[in-house]
Amino acid sequence: MGLDRRLREELHEHASSIEPDTHGRLEAVMHRGGRRGRWSGALAGVAAAVLLIAVAGTMLPLGRQDATLTGTTWTVTLEPDDAGVAESGMAGTWTLQLGDRSTVTLTPPAAFGATGQITRDGYVYTIDGDKMTTTLFSRDHGPTCAGPATYGWSIDGDKLTFAGADSCDARAVLLETRAWTASAGAPR
Repeated sequence: MGLDRRLREELHEHASSIEPDTHGRLEAVMHRGGRRGRWSGALAGVAAAVLLIAVAGTMLPLGRQDATLTGTTWTVTLEPDDAGVAESGMAGTWTLQLGDRSTVTLTPPAAFGATGQITRDGYVYTIDGDKMTTTLFSRDHGPTCAGPATYGWSIDGDKLTFAGADSCDARAVLLETRAWTASAGAPR
């Protein structure tokens, strides 16, 4: 057996019997850092959080799908020649206010509201990502409107559009015929 080989074997044998005191060394380093070490650790954590938020913000889809509709107000003007509008008597300017407690307040055109065809408030909505579920018209247009409906929504600039499959023709006409325009409090 050569000298190199014997030395290597002895070194391996001695090295395997050594157990480093990593816990003790870690405590020594932590105590040595003192206050400065804690503050630099906290600052590093804050910097990492800011970086994470900045990176996540650039990865979100464009078009405000992340925006909330809560606390916003929108208007739409339905024309008599729009599909389904004349049949339902819904022509005119409508205002939709989505309250911060999941409430919907709907202001119809004067002629439509005077007929007593709808209830102005007492409706609710929920938002789940780019989906909005609402009870709009659930008390006003018969059994086909009795339940809630879910619509996809998107914002482009100051325009809000809805798309869905709904058994309530009046709700579909109101929400889907034209894009809604942002009013006070709406995201832009």
